Amino acid sequence: MISASDMAMEGIRDRRVFYVSGQAVEFWEDARQPFGWAEEDLDGYARGGRWDLLFNALVLAASLEPAASR
Repeated sequence: MISASDMAMEGIRDRRVFYVSGQAVEFWEDARQPFGWAEEDLDGYARGGRWDLLFNALVLAASLEPAASR
């Protein structure tokens, strides 16, 4: 896994700030492989052995799923 300092040194970081309940939350992303939760993203994480990203994407995808389809 690439660290935030490595990403900053290589110039491949994408930093965004979101506000959750009034608190600033920083989101760092590897610009070479943006995070996603579409089916092809999940497949790529599983094939690449990126279980951390797969877990996060599955949780995010489930939380965004419409309540009617649950």
